[in-house]
Amino acid sequence: MPEIKSIPTELIPLIEVQPVLKELPQGARKKLIAEASLMTFTQGVAMIEEDKKNGFLFLLLKGEAVAIMNGTEAGILEAGDIAGEISMSGISPPIASVIARSEVESVAFPSSAIAQAILEHPKFGRSLKQDAIRRITGRS
Repeated sequence: MPEIKSIPTELIPLIEVQPVLKELPQGARKKLIAEASLMTFTQGVAMIEEDKKNGFLFLLLKGEAVAIMNGTEAGILEAGDIAGEISMSGISPPIASVIARSEVESVAFPSSAIAQAILEHPKFGRSLKQDAIRRITGRS
């Protein structure tokens, strides 16, 4: 189980400028961040499980995680990367497990807040879907 805390005020400016949130107006960014929490995963703990319901979009702040698809390592995620964009964008359930390779500190945006942001700001939804497609196809 991850350790869950509220987001420290000093981290908010860092989170607000992350590329995943670029398509949201400032007020919507602040609203989404207010609904998020800071989750810390110890090494070996699953952040997302392949083919299981995922309740969060994660923005990694510290540490490293590994994506494992069908038992095979599919990629490494580091600070600044997101995880969960495939399920949050509605493309499919998680196609890979994401396991903390070291202690991982992440911002966890709940799926309900992401869904509301997509509904209110379709450009954000399209951007999230494009990120998911890039992840699936391996294109930058």
